[in-house]
Amino acid sequence: MPQFYLNWLPIIGAAIVSTALGAAWYSPTLFGKAWLKAMGWSHEELESRKKGMKRTYALGFVGALVMAATLQHFVYFTRAETAALGAKTGFWLWLGFIAPVFLAAYLWEGKPVKLLKINAGYYLVSLLVMGALLAVWR
Repeated sequence: MPQFYLNWLPIIGAAIVSTALGAAWYSPTLFGKAWLKAMGWSHEELESRKKGMKRTYALGFVGALVMAATLQHFVYFTRAETAALGAKTGFWLWLGFIAPVFLAAYLWEGKPVKLLKINAGYYLVSLLVMGALLAVWR
């Protein structure tokens, strides 16, 4: 098996981009209002939950780092060296690992399909962008 070393600068960059995308994705300008409604939360309930958000954001960023590091492995071993091939790698990982998990959660939890689309859509776009970034930033 070829030797592979993680390149942490692109991984951190991809995690920052993913986190920024999440902030925009779930903002009131994009899907935040629809997400709040699909969750069944009031604006007041969301405000009360913001007290513990530092920990939530920190752990979310750690998750983005793990996802970017894992994606970097796949980008390397599939020899994806263009943004398009990196995005394609991200798409296949989303389709094989993320989409089925969200679909199962949707089927078992009985949440609205809109919530499935918003949440799974974020991870699709995130993996496409991170894959493209990791393919060109070596």
